Amino acid sequence: MKNILSHERILVALDYDTAEPAIELTRRLAGKVGGVKVGLELVNAVGFDIFARLTDAGATRIFY
Repeated sequence: MKNILSHERILVALDYDTAEPAIELTRRLAGKVGGVKVGLELVNAVGFDIFARLTDAGATRIFY
């Protein structure tokens, strides 16, 4: 079984309806959490390009 670091077990929900706060939080948490979860509200508001923008901000694992 793979040893998982404690911070990698944490996923943060990006429950926003605009991109800016989601991207800022992703930048601040890059390398400190295991991934982020993008809600339907954010995708509907800003489109699927949010995934590339979050990756550019440092997200390594994105759940949708």
